[in-house]
Amino acid sequence: TATYDKKSKEFVINTPDFEAAKCWIGNLGRTASTILLFANLITSDGECHGLHGFVVSIRDRKTHRPYKGVIIGDIGEKIGLNGIDNGFILFNNFRIPKENLLNRTGDVNDEGVYESVFSEPSKILGAALESLSAGRIGIMHESANTISHAVVIAVRYAAIRKQFGPDRNGPETSIIEYPLHQLRIFPYLAAACVLKVTVHALSDIYLKTVEKSQAESNGFEVLTQTVSELHALISASKALFTWTTRDAIQEARECCGGHGYLKASNIGELRNNHDATVTYEGDNNVLGQQASNWLLKQWNETVESPMDSVEFIKRRNQIPKNFSKHQNVKSFDFVLGCYEWLMCYLLEITSNQITTSKANGADNFKAKNDSQAFKAKTLTLALAEYYALCSFKKKTEEAPEEV
Repeated sequence: TATYDKKSKEFVINTPDFEAAKCWIGNLGRTASTILLFANLITSDGECHGLHGFVVSIRDRKTHRPYKGVIIGDIGEKIGLNGIDNGFILFNNFRIPKENLLNRTGDVNDEGVYESVFSEPSKILGAALESLSAGRIGIMHESANTISHAVVIAVRYAAIRKQFGPDRNGPETSIIEYPLHQLRIFPYLAAACVLKVTVHALSDIYLKTVEKSQAESNGFEVLTQTVSELHALISASKALFTWTTRDAIQEARECCGGHGYLKASNIGELRNNHDATVTYEGDNNVLGQQASNWLLKQWNETVESPMDSVEFIKRRNQIPKNFSKHQNVKSFDFVLGCYEWLMCYLLEITSNQITTSKANGADNFKAKNDSQAFKAKTLTLALAEYYALCSFKKKTEEAPEEV
């Protein structure tokens, strides 16, 4: 909590108990001197205005020891990424100046009165937290590089590793020539290409959106629709990227046989260092729920998709009629059409389940929670795959000199 003291014009930061400690912050255990803190802002009258961002200095930069009222500890050794000293932190009546509040979306005047350009509290939090998308995009870049690294190791190994052949006394065949081996690793090689293109496309849109919001005094309000769509796409895509890369690393390890288990192969290091990405900057399953909430809103209300990622929902009644026996099933358009049909189907049955659950007495929390397994989770991964394929299709259709 960050409680405003109008007498001293300071915020008093408190952690109520150890269960409320923030854990796993990168570089906090031994190194960081300044942090970005998210805390519930409480005004002098005791009213809570939700999460807000604060810049907080936690260590003396000369002695490097924590200030009084700040408790910091190192998480300890991990199964990977030990070069990052992840830590935990708690506060005990720690005071910071009023100016340390990041007040673009919400502020407190000297008298302790809360002010905001937004009328809806959810928009305040959404605008403040949207900066976290940059970290998720960073993870997606890292994952795209990691999957590329892993599959290149496996493909190169398969090209030189020989085993058996048609003639007992003749030359042996490289295992890359075997269809079963191709079926194991080539899909991940293709995925690496698609993910690389997708993350660059998503990064460009994100950076342009941030630039535009910074250029406008009321940018967040104007760009609400784009920011919401970006948040959903990045949340769903972060899960797709990290899970796909996780599975690709494991397949690459197995495709290299015993040699893949050697430390010298580097696949083990890739696996250990990548493993945490499915959890940090947002657990993949939780991020999927955020994406599915946005998708259901588009289905049940007016479609707001400035990026055109779900414009197909407007054609929901025509989509089932578009399939015919004469379509080229290997074409991009047919594959994308399949995804559009699938998402409309999943959106309809998920929305119907939530409606039925509420009609039977369930609250909104339980109704949405019960829809996640087999429906909403699958839906969000379908969205991420659909967007990735759309991005790749667009890239392949560009002029040759631009590809």
